[in-house]
Formats: sequence, C-alpha cells, structure tokens
Amino acid sequence: MMPILQLPKYFDAARLRKEVDTIPCSDWVPHFVTDNYQGEWSAVALRCTERGLIHPILAVAPDADPDAKWIDLPLLAQCPYMQEILTSLECELLSVRLLKLAPGSRIHEHTDPGVAFEDGEVRLHVPIQSNNKVAIYLDGKPVPMQEGELWYCNFSLPHRIDNEGETDRIHLVIDCRVNDWLGRLFDSGVI
Repeated sequence: MMPILQLPKYFDAARLRKEVDTIPCSDWVPHFVTDNYQGEWSAVALRCTERGLIHPILAVAPDADPDAKWIDLPLLAQCPYMQEILTSLECELLSVRLLKLAPGSRIHEHTDPGVAFEDGEVRLHVPIQSNNKVAIYLDGKPVPMQEGELWYCNFSLPHRIDNEGETDRIHLVIDCRVNDWLGRLFDSGVI
C-alpha cells in the first residue's frame, strides 16, 4: 500500500470554513501530547466513544476496547455539511475531529501507530484551511494537500507539520475502519 494517497473525493472548503467559523473559541482544546508540538495545536471533537474520553480529542477508546461504540457529539449536529461528508464515507467511522495548527507553530516528527490501511484502520484528512507556507512531511517526503481534497497518509510512519504562514491550518480528521468500499476507493486514488 502507498504511504500517501489522494482519494477521488472533493469537498467545498468554503462551506467547511463557514461551519468551523461557528465553533466558539472556547471549544478548541490544546492537544494533550505537549511534547509533540511547539506553538499552538488544538482540536475540537465531533465524535467520541460512548463511554466518554480521558481527553476530549483522544482518538482511541480510553481503555483500548475494540468494541467501544463511537457516537456523534452535539457539535456535529450543528455542522450539516460535515455530516454530509461523513455520510458519504461508506465505512465505519471512529474518531472525528477538527485539528488546528496556528501560524508559526509546528508539530514535531512523531508516529501514530495503528492507523495504517494494513492495520485495518485509516486516518483521513480533509484540509479546510491552509496556506502556501504549511509543509506536511510523511517519511521525509512532502505531502501536497490542498483545501477540499481527501487524503490518506500512513501516519504510523514518521511525520511532521510546519505552519510558517500567517493563517491557521485546519483539517477535518476522520479515523475509520477499512472495509470493501474503502478498499475500492483506495484502488482509484492517485499518488
């Protein structure tokens, strides 16, 4: 499997930004792994486990229970276009969140084990807002993500992100289980 894959789905980044703009600043929570970044990296949870989370943006079930039930949070109900996007993905959704990297901030190189196609769970990204000074590197290679595109990256490989621009970099991040539909989508991807 390719470590980077642009998937053949496109979304309206302007519509997504309008929904993001309705989210109160107080809902954005600093990322909990403070050693992994410099500057401001924050998130808003849109789906979590039924049992609740140790931290509002933790991407996995708190007790690593593979049978944990994932539920939509009330904030997602206020974002109809994001709901539409999630409905268009014909696979089981796990964690869904918005991640924001402020200008002048960087996410240090790290790995996120268990989110590779081969592991049966993938992490998809939809860039909502970016700028030409955001650099995403996966296994030392740049990833040319553009607003509104759908991307898979094998984030179990080393990756880092720098935002040297003057605007926030915001992504819709979707963790989901691999199934036949997703396999067919990956077969039609590029890069």
